[in-house]
Amino acid sequence: MGSLAIPLSAAHWLSSSEADTETAGDSARLSALVLAASSLEHLSAFEMPDAETRAQLDGEANEIPPQWAILDRDQPFTFWLQAATVAEHRGALLLSARMLVEIARLVREDRRTGKRGDASTAECLALCWTRFGRIARTLGDLTQAVQWYEQARRAVRSSPIKDAYPQAVLGLSAAAINRGNIPRAARLLLSLLRLESALPAVYRIPAHQLMAVVRRKQRQHTDALLNVWAAFDLLTASDFRREQLIGTMAEIAFEAGDFDAAARGFEAVLQSNVVPLVRIPALWGAIRARLATIGTHRLEHEARDERLHDHSREVESWKAQRLTPATEVMVHLCDAELAIARGDVESATTAIDRAGRVAKGADYFERQFLIDGLRAKLDSKSVAPDLPSLHVTGARKTHSTSARHPALQRLFQLRPPIASSIPG
Repeated sequence: MGSLAIPLSAAHWLSSSEADTETAGDSARLSALVLAASSLEHLSAFEMPDAETRAQLDGEANEIPPQWAILDRDQPFTFWLQAATVAEHRGALLLSARMLVEIARLVREDRRTGKRGDASTAECLALCWTRFGRIARTLGDLTQAVQWYEQARRAVRSSPIKDAYPQAVLGLSAAAINRGNIPRAARLLLSLLRLESALPAVYRIPAHQLMAVVRRKQRQHTDALLNVWAAFDLLTASDFRREQLIGTMAEIAFEAGDFDAAARGFEAVLQSNVVPLVRIPALWGAIRARLATIGTHRLEHEARDERLHDHSREVESWKAQRLTPATEVMVHLCDAELAIARGDVESATTAIDRAGRVAKGADYFERQFLIDGLRAKLDSKSVAPDLPSLHVTGARKTHSTSARHPALQRLFQLRPPIASSIPG
């Protein structure tokens, strides 16, 4: 099996380019992670760190979605695996990998000294391997990611289902989607979803989300919506992921051509308290849905479209703020959509060029498809004067209430706020 370019130690990681990137963030939190990783290297058996370090890392762990369903949170193994997961979520992927190497070493030491049985050893090692798989997939090495996931799945295939098996299958499913092998992804996900209530909600949620991706690729929009609603209904009312899922369903409604339902979903996200990473894509979707609606027919009277005007003002507000590259690209895409609708070729070109520079600088290759699409839209003279501008109003009903599928109709029943804001 291939290997990640894992640092030799936490101290070695501090001299890496990844550490240089991370030090631009919260230095106190980073210091706690590095100290924890360093102390882990010197352990000969699992034990908890000091109370201050534990409290700080537990606090960070509470800011990410639940990762396991069966593991005992009070066990030292779980704490350290959680600490490695915190490092991964912060973007310190190789520091996380360094910690996982030490965790796996201590698991094997437990087995050697008789503190851990074979089944427990297999489960714990498989959990480490699934995290290695996640890291490899994030770094773009799908071949190595699949190797890690397969190794984890084989290790626990004949054991009762706990945490490692569903994590391995979900990882393999995501890798299959990344590779474009949609039939394989569908088979893997169906094998999990057939477990129904025997599969903990922690894993049913991402299984439904990934199945929604599969169904979207297959252009089975209704099935995709039903899968996202299934994931949505498994979340608590305060879970920030509900807004993300509503945004996903609005995107599916847009793809299905129901612009009214799409607009309602995007507006529901915009009316709740979410961070820019969720809000700005919803803003882009709301702009596109509104333009698709008013651009489908000629209106008898021209007047300012207040909804688009509000969206335009928000875009201008975001342009003046410091954003992450991911959100900055989306703001420029919003700006370009609005400029194209106004017939402002110069502003649209400037916005598209800015989006392209940010995306290229951050290696956001998937965003390039959106940027290229807007550039093609501009080049094809889609800003012809007979199209409605931002100063028109009105909307057609793309679907009658009776004809609209209940999965789409449910978007109109949302009442903000959907959930609380994302922590942190």
